[in-house]
Amino acid sequence: MPIGLYRLSQDNDFQKDDLVILYSDITHGFLLKKIAATAGDLVNTNREGVHINGISIKNTKVFEFGSHQERLNFTPMNRILEKNEIFVVGEHPKSFDSRYFGAIDINKSRVKKIKPVLIFKGSSNG
Repeated sequence: MPIGLYRLSQDNDFQKDDLVILYSDITHGFLLKKIAATAGDLVNTNREGVHINGISIKNTKVFEFGSHQERLNFTPMNRILEKNEIFVVGEHPKSFDSRYFGAIDINKSRVKKIKPVLIFKGSSNG
């Protein structure tokens, strides 16, 4: 995602392409991601990448190791997202996202919608 300033949104109506910040119990930190799928969408993940409603999402090939050479867990998925579930992806091909931790239940996770305030042109941290 681009480097910049973001603000939390009070809007809890999560839609495709919304940006979210979520806490990861795996990384013990916050992740900034884009929503790729919501309730009712068919999500298929395999080693070649992510497909939402039959459409391939670019730069979503699954990697065995992360950027710090840590082994990444991957479980293929082929199902329709349920109410209150979202599937998130990052912009960088090696982003740690729903490819590795699955769909997110917005009622059981620390996830908030965010809006950009100021984005620094040409910046991206993956």
